[in-house]
Amino acid sequence: MTYRSAIKEGFRLINSNWQLVVVKFVAMIINVLLLFVLFLLPVIISVAVIGIDTEPFQDMRSIPENLSTIVSNYLVLFIIAAFFLLVYLLVASVISIYVYGASAGIIADSIRSASEKFSMRRFFRSGKELFMPVFGFLAVVLLLVIVVMLIVLLITIALAAFVDYLGQFESGMSTFISMFLILLSIALMLFLITFSLAVIFYGSAVLVLDRKGAFESTREAVSYLYRRPAAYWLYCILLGCIILTSVVLTLIGFAFSEIPVVGAIMYIPFQFFTSVAQSYIGLIVLAAVFIYYRSERLSADLSSGSMNTSSPEVLGQDRPHSQ
Repeated sequence: MTYRSAIKEGFRLINSNWQLVVVKFVAMIINVLLLFVLFLLPVIISVAVIGIDTEPFQDMRSIPENLSTIVSNYLVLFIIAAFFLLVYLLVASVISIYVYGASAGIIADSIRSASEKFSMRRFFRSGKELFMPVFGFLAVVLLLVIVVMLIVLLITIALAAFVDYLGQFESGMSTFISMFLILLSIALMLFLITFSLAVIFYGSAVLVLDRKGAFESTREAVSYLYRRPAAYWLYCILLGCIILTSVVLTLIGFAFSEIPVVGAIMYIPFQFFTSVAQSYIGLIVLAAVFIYYRSERLSADLSSGSMNTSSPEVLGQDRPHSQ
């Protein structure tokens, strides 16, 4: 399957299940409201009850110097804020994972059968069935990313020390090597970030379409991306589209904010539009990745099946006929 066909089919699938965009947008609104209810409101109440002296915060430049004093004076307040922030992050993560799993399930069902249409019953059923598998898969990927990032951090520290050592020699070769190592470190970090995100999306396809476990889905996704680099580049193209769209929408939002009266009126509706557009594009990326993976796997299975079918015939031709 070509990139164009995968993206085109992704658009078609999400347009036929447009309710997913609405559900995802509603989930985003719920998370924003929960930020106020579970974090900001308790912290505001705690500040009102405990009380706080605003004098240390009047001079922003002196805050770093007095940071230890501020923390010791308001340690209880910081603990309360950290606790409610943790509660909010846990609840928001549960909602996000549930919606992601349910959306992946709806997309997978539509890929298997084009006649399958969106319904809230199917959405909640998919969310319930896939919540724990998706949670386990994301936990495995997160642990893998942490290990890889630690290794990269150690390599970066070693390279930084080597670059600092080369800085003692004022020559063109040392400057060239230093710049090369810096660019190599940046390229390595970008590759690891994009590859980790690609593993999440293709691993989700393995998890949902092939119904495999968390560890096996992660291993299969890494193996699939290694065997088929085209799948990785497809995700990079889709990720680039997401970044480009976000940049364009952000610039348009800045332009609205500069308009005195009309800008203030249009800013909030435009932010809603931006959230809907980002949800829509994110679902298209997920659908395109699922469709591409499914098509490639079916092609590989058909090729394998045809080879297995044709092998006995070839062997039979090689045998001498009995007299």
